[in-house]
Order: sequence, then structure tokens, then C-alpha cells
Amino acid sequence: MVKYKLKDPCVDPNSGTPLEDYLHLLGIKKVDSFLGVPDRTDELAPNLLINVDKCVQKLYAGFTRGAKFFLQVDSDVDGYTSASIFYQFFKKQFPEANIVWHLHEGKEHGVLLEDIPEDCDYVIIPDAGSMQLEEQRILAEQGKIVIIMDHHTVTASYAHPNVIIVNNQCSPLFPNKALSGAGVTFKVIQYYNMRYPNMYVKYSYWYDLAALGIVSDMMNMTTLDNNYIAYQGFHHIHNELFKAILAKQAYSISNIVTPTKIDVVFYVTPLINAVIRFGTQEEKELIFRALIEEPTSDYIDTTYRGQQRHESYYQYAARIASNIRERQNTQKLKCFEFLKTKIEAEHLDENQVIAVIASKDDAVQVPQSITGLIAMELMKYYGKPTLVLRPKVENGELVYAGSGRGKDAEGFSSFLQLVRDSDYSDYGEGHAMAFGASIHADHYQDFITESNAKLANVEFDSEYLEVDAIFNQTNINEQMLYEFAQHNELWCNGIPQPKIVLTSYYHGDARIMGNDQSSVKIMIGNIACVKFKDKKLVEQLKEIDNAKLTIIGRPQLNEFMGHTTIQLMIEHIEFEPFKVQSLF
Repeated sequence: MVKYKLKDPCVDPNSGTPLEDYLHLLGIKKVDSFLGVPDRTDELAPNLLINVDKCVQKLYAGFTRGAKFFLQVDSDVDGYTSASIFYQFFKKQFPEANIVWHLHEGKEHGVLLEDIPEDCDYVIIPDAGSMQLEEQRILAEQGKIVIIMDHHTVTASYAHPNVIIVNNQCSPLFPNKALSGAGVTFKVIQYYNMRYPNMYVKYSYWYDLAALGIVSDMMNMTTLDNNYIAYQGFHHIHNELFKAILAKQAYSISNIVTPTKIDVVFYVTPLINAVIRFGTQEEKELIFRALIEEPTSDYIDTTYRGQQRHESYYQYAARIASNIRERQNTQKLKCFEFLKTKIEAEHLDENQVIAVIASKDDAVQVPQSITGLIAMELMKYYGKPTLVLRPKVENGELVYAGSGRGKDAEGFSSFLQLVRDSDYSDYGEGHAMAFGASIHADHYQDFITESNAKLANVEFDSEYLEVDAIFNQTNINEQMLYEFAQHNELWCNGIPQPKIVLTSYYHGDARIMGNDQSSVKIMIGNIACVKFKDKKLVEQLKEIDNAKLTIIGRPQLNEFMGHTTIQLMIEHIEFEPFKVQSLF
């Protein structure tokens, strides 16, 4: 049974300004910038970033003298958008520029020295590279200029005149630590425009890709700077692939011209990510070429079940991305079920950290490229921090390397830090709850034992779901729900959709909907509580006549034939049977 409690502090339903109060509780002081059009002053100046002036001077010198550039594309949406911003901006200004881009074959991050041409003058690494100290040293000593535009944490550095790092994390005067790699790269081209204003192109064209990278990397969107970039980006979408994916997903998206952040995170980001994780090298190149708007042809003709298709390059790329996502999801489910069986057979879920090893000898092969996705699914299922690892030989020794995923709990705020602080781990790089890790095989059990001891008092499985309001059928505050429902453009990482609890009595009065009879509507007062595509719930309702009903959901507006009503999109629903007492 789902346990829930009111947030502390929480919004007063009778305050008259529940939405403004909600945003204030999240730490947002300038509420008007989130409820209306953000002010230009909300955007942070790029010259607050350390080394940005040195960076653009080096870039200007290189492009004006015809230097050869090697551009490493990092293996996620933030990496692809970062590289695309850099490539497009400078190719439009310098059409003859020699920029060679490179896509990783797997889910690697940063540069691999063997991929870099010997004759290149500049090595450009957006969204990665800050901690690749040995690679920086070797490239600098070869006489190459290394330019890194990154947002990941820096714990050590290598000083050399040929190495220039622009990173918001080590820029004391730049307060937005939630900027992503695409955001940092965008600030670099923005400053380039400021320093060299007589340019054919303007940086503002790439707000859309900066916004896409920032929200895709799940950056906190409560900062004014991120909010400004997202607003400008999603209200002025220029990129042809971005537009094609929105059109492809039109059925699910609220507005394909000005999508919300949630629209992008759920219906655009996963398609690009699927190609990066699960596509062939040819399919990755197709998507990146579409992202940098350098198609190999204007139109592509294909045949499907005897029918001819004539699509633009971008329509074709969007469709391929959608197909790959379906393939990835099928494989993810298969791997999840296999590893779940293995975890339970070996009682790994009894540990405070679930660590499961996927071997090439297993009956079901777990692709390295979706290890993080599977770790996330297992973490959500068991409610505990999870590592999905695989055997790997490094320097002649066996290690277990893979991905970690976690979630906040009282006394536990960074799974990455737990791994880094361990006496038995070899490596941990990434974000607090999503990262890559490596543990020496000889120390694997020691790591588990140590983690169990460190997390002994953390109760992962007794977590309460925090909600923003609790109503019953007699005291529903419809004005509050309407306020929350009418601003779907707000919700994102850092500004979660409010969760509402409605309790009532159920007397078998659900309405079953849809062509396949798999959707449900239950009225509580004037509020329609709705769940789509849930056949299990439909079957459950057929067995219930009378029950105490608890629904946890997200308020949303429904417009139909000119009428606007409030819906609660059901996330959790529970029935507690009760007997109707006779009056006689």
C-alpha cells in the first residue's frame, strides 16, 4: 500500500495564490519569470565563466587561419546538442572550416586518443573531458590546442597553456551550477558573438538546442538562467530534426510549435537517446547529420509492405529514431526481467545496494549501451540504489564496470559519493544518482559489505510519497487544482508537478473508455480522475462494488468542445473494501 504524507512545508490551499506559494517553496524568488515571459536580465552573462575569453580568442585564431578541428561528440543528448551547437555556429560563420566530428561506437564519454587524427590542430570536447587529465597532458605536449566546454564536477586539474577548460562548476562568479554541457557551449558562442560582433550568424539561433540539451540532461530548472534559455528555445525552434521529432510525436505532445519541458523530456529526448544507446553507427550518423542539418539528401524514398514512402531526410530520421526506441524498450524489458530473476535467486535485494553482474555467458545478453536504463528500472522496482556491472579486464586484472542509479532518501543524497568514498571502488564519474562505476573483482564483496554497514540506518523501502494537498470528496479546492493544472509549461526537474490525494467512496461507478476498453474515468465531485491504457485496473474494477478509494494524481486541464474541466491523472489508486451498513 502506498504511504503518503504532506510536504513540510506545504502550500495552504486557502491562501488565494497556491501556485505562487508553491514556486516560492521551491526556492524561486522571481515567480513572474516562470509564470510569464522571462526577463532578459534573467540570463547570466557568458563572461562570468572562467577562461571563456581565452577560449574564444583561441577559436578565432584557429578558424581565421584555417586550422584543422577534431570535434568529439559525447554519447548522450546533451553531448549531441553541445557538439551540434559548436559545429553549426562555426560552419555557418566559416563555411570552409575543417571540422571533423567523431561519434563513439558505444556509450563512452570524453575522447579516446586513438580516435584523434595526428594532423589536427584543435581538439574540441563539449560536455566532457574536464577530468581526462592524462589525455589533456598527452594532447597538449603534442602541440594540440584542447578546448573543453563542460559542466561536470572537477576535482583535479592539469595546467598547460594549450588546455582551456570552460566549466560552470569551477567558475566562482557564475552562479548557475545547473547549466548542462549544451548550455556551457551555448555561452561560449554567445560570448564569441559579443567579442566579434561583425558576424554573419547570431548565437540566438541555437537557443533551441541549448534548451534541449539542458532539459534532456535533467538539470535543475529553478535557476533564472536555465528558465530563460528554455523559454527562448522552446518558443523559437529552428532545428529541423527537433521539429521533425515533435511532428512525429504530435499525438502525445501538447503543442508541437511551443512544447513544454515535459513534452520534450518524455517524447523528444528518449528518441534521440535510443539512437545513441541502441542504434547502429550508421543510424547514429543519420541522427547527428540531421541534428547539424547536413543531410546526405533532401528526400529519402523507401518501401514498406508494398507501399512507397517519400520523406524528407528529417522525417526519415525521426521515424528511424522512433523505431529504434521501440526496439530498445523491448530489449530493456527482456533484460530487466532476466536480471530481476537473477537478483532474487541470489538474494541480492537483501543488500542495501543492489549490485548485479551481467555476463556475456548469460542466457540474456545485456547490451552495454543500455546498462544505465536497466539499472534505473531495477532501482525503481526495488527502491534501492542499484549497480548493473559486467566483467572487464583492465591492465590485466578483472574489474566489474557499469552504471549506477539511485534516489534520494533520508541520510542518502549521493550514490556517486558513496562509491567514490569507498575503499574498494576504482572509479566513479557522473552525477549524484546516475553515473559510471568500476570495482575491482577482488574487492567486490568488500564493497557490498562496506555499503551495507554505511547504509544500515537508511530505510529505502519505507519511503513516504510526499504530496502537496489532501482532499476528500467534500472539501476539494477546485481553484487550487485549476491553478496547478493551467501551467503545464512549468513542470520539469526541480519544479515537479504537484501531487494531489483525493479520498472518497467507490460504488462501482467507474466509466470504462477507449476503443479497447482499457481506460478509466472515476468522478469525485466535479473532478474526473483518469487513467489511460491500464487493463489491469479495468479488470480490478470489475471485481469491486464498494470500497474506500484513495487516488494520487497530477491535476491537468481537459478541453473538449469548448468546455474546460479539471482532470486528475491517476498515478496511484487503491481500494479498501468496506461493508455498506443496513439502516434496518
